[in-house]
Amino acid sequence: MITFLKIFVLKALAETGSVGGNSAIQLPNPLGISSLEALLDRIVTGLIYIAIPVVTLMILIGAFKMLFSGGSSDKFSEGKDTIVYALIGLVAVLLARGVADIIVFIFR
Repeated sequence: MITFLKIFVLKALAETGSVGGNSAIQLPNPLGISSLEALLDRIVTGLIYIAIPVVTLMILIGAFKMLFSGGSSDKFSEGKDTIVYALIGLVAVLLARGVADIIVFIFR
């Protein structure tokens, strides 16, 4: 946050001419990424790192719902649906890697 404020202040001062006249300010690339392929790869990898623990937690929640349904078919079905939806979400996140590769292929 402080680095962003420093950059913002320096840019504002440069535009008003208070710092070095017409000198251009070089802003650093915070991600260190220079291509669309690398950006999509980093986003998809981050999604996978987030999705795996969430899916694991949702499967456990669904299993506990099924385990403690107390013979109620509605509660058992709710637990089963939780597990199914968690697995569908995981498949969607894993397919995102392929979609990202398709997008990169189209824009090359």
